Amino acid sequence: MASCREADVCKRLLKDIDTTLDPLSAALKDSQEAFNGSEQERDALDKAYIAQQKATALLTQLEEQMVPANYVTPVPPEYSDLPQLKKRATVEMIIKKGQQGAQFDVNGVNFPEAKLVMVIDGYTGTCIGGDRHAIVSFQSLGGTVGLTLSAWHSS
Repeated sequence: MASCREADVCKRLLKDIDTTLDPLSAALKDSQEAFNGSEQERDALDKAYIAQQKATALLTQLEEQMVPANYVTPVPPEYSDLPQLKKRATVEMIIKKGQQGAQFDVNGVNFPEAKLVMVIDGYTGTCIGGDRHAIVSFQSLGGTVGLTLSAWHSS
């Protein structure tokens, strides 16, 4: 635990991650043993997604413990005038189709909106992460749609 700021926190996080992986493995195994498209498969996958999200959140905390206190990523002078993100930021997007009432069809199930969550890492991409506007393109039936994001919060 020499690379952690607080060894006791890292030990707890590692234990919590390990504890989370058992239910994740069990849920994935259950989903493979269930009939494709069944309620049992859906239930097992929902449990797996929850365990995966928990493990990912714990891993993020562990990674942040490995960054030395008051660490600042050096930025070359020629880029010092660009916006900079010094930590991590989470961007949450709610995407809706432009046409009134249009929905996303995913395997025959309609959704009025799609939710996308991105974590931008300023520790490794200070200037890239610091650009407060991200352009996200995706293909829809009508062509490419560009979104400009400006709602950020740092973690």
